[in-house]
Amino acid sequence: MIYNAGGTFTPESSTFTISTYQYWHKSGTLNATDIIVASGGVLSFAGTSQIALPGSLTVQSGGLVTHSPHLWGVTTKKYQVDLSVAGNLDVQSGGEINVDGKGYATGPEGASVTNECRGGGVYGGDDIQFGQLKSIYGNRYSYGSALDPVDPGSGGGWCQSGTPGGGVIKLNVAGALTVDGQITSNGKSYGHEGAGSGGSVNIIAGTMAGSGNIKADGGNGGNDSGASGGRIALRTGGSSFGQLTISAFGSNYSGWYGETGSAGTIFTKTASQANGSLLIDNNNVSANSATTLFGNNRNCDSTCQSQTVTFDSITIQNKGKLRLVGTQTVTTTGDVSVATSSELQYAPDNDGSPANGAWPTVNVGGNLTVNGTVSSDGLGFAYNTGAGAGGTGTNNGGGAGFGGTGGASSDGGSGGATYGSGQNIAYIGSGGGSAQGGSGGGHVEMNVTGNTTLAATGIISANGDAGTTSG
Repeated sequence: MIYNAGGTFTPESSTFTISTYQYWHKSGTLNATDIIVASGGVLSFAGTSQIALPGSLTVQSGGLVTHSPHLWGVTTKKYQVDLSVAGNLDVQSGGEINVDGKGYATGPEGASVTNECRGGGVYGGDDIQFGQLKSIYGNRYSYGSALDPVDPGSGGGWCQSGTPGGGVIKLNVAGALTVDGQITSNGKSYGHEGAGSGGSVNIIAGTMAGSGNIKADGGNGGNDSGASGGRIALRTGGSSFGQLTISAFGSNYSGWYGETGSAGTIFTKTASQANGSLLIDNNNVSANSATTLFGNNRNCDSTCQSQTVTFDSITIQNKGKLRLVGTQTVTTTGDVSVATSSELQYAPDNDGSPANGAWPTVNVGGNLTVNGTVSSDGLGFAYNTGAGAGGTGTNNGGGAGFGGTGGASSDGGSGGATYGSGQNIAYIGSGGGSAQGGSGGGHVEMNVTGNTTLAATGIISANGDAGTTSG
């Protein structure tokens, strides 16, 4: 094994062939023009510094490029694969750039020693639990960027035994990237613990081709929760991505408890595109939680909540769910498609400031096709809040008002008042009275330049939630 901890390593030849041993790079300089990782050879990154190659990199069958694993308790990035290649990068059939399970064992949103045991890890999508599962697993919220993913995935697990997420792969290839093997940052699977989420794959290349795989999938949850997919961003100066299989799927679980994982994000941009395309695809795995562009809740600050982003197109398919939060504005120059059993969610700013609420906006420059759902159901003001909040009775509460007056409860909880008008609906729905009251509906705002097609299976809704014993 060769370990470069900060000096300059100069191989005997300008072509450095790694075979039957490992080269570990923490920092410093690797003074080689070309690198060949042959069968049995390992090129491993033990830090976050970049290797810049003036030539090319070839990963042959049986060769591996990876980085060190993050240990339990680490919550900041310590390792990544970071390569700048002036020539070509060829990942041949049987060759791998693989950081599966090398992300956080815990992480910003991984398993902890408090109440967040046995849940799946998250990154590109949330893991929101319901009912009894919420007290067992806790909630985890997505983080990072769909456009520039640089974070490790988070771990699932059984309290103090983490199941790591995927690591980080960053590649900048001036020439041709050919992938007939594997570039993967999948979360780890474990039979009796929550799974680790997918990690990051972030690639810029002159051209991309091949019939291999680029993946950042969540690991399988086994007896406990599945995990979210990671984040993939691919930019090429060419016209296509060849025959590559690209996925950031959330994962399922096969046991007694838990939730399935939500999809991650896949951003792709070719030379002919000004802004690139966004794909949310969950491999036909149903999940209660959703994917975000830049994080959610405690991982989405005021800048995140007010983000403005433009894509050429957005496709949500195979039971994928995309949640826009706060006052984010998403614009497309082309089409938006929400396929059957898939969903675009609006999660407004509902903390009471501004008083009427605020919400995301989608501007569609092309056509809008809805075979699935566009919704803001139950995402308005919570109980006892909003201009039309229901009143509180002795034990129960009245229903909220908005377009009409809410119903009173039998024990004195008044119905909520109306507000707005038929021409002014710039509000979100109010919550029912008492702590058992349901949340109001949110607000769906879409400006479509082209045609809007709402199929027989399509739904656009902003329904309020039912209360448990109140309005």
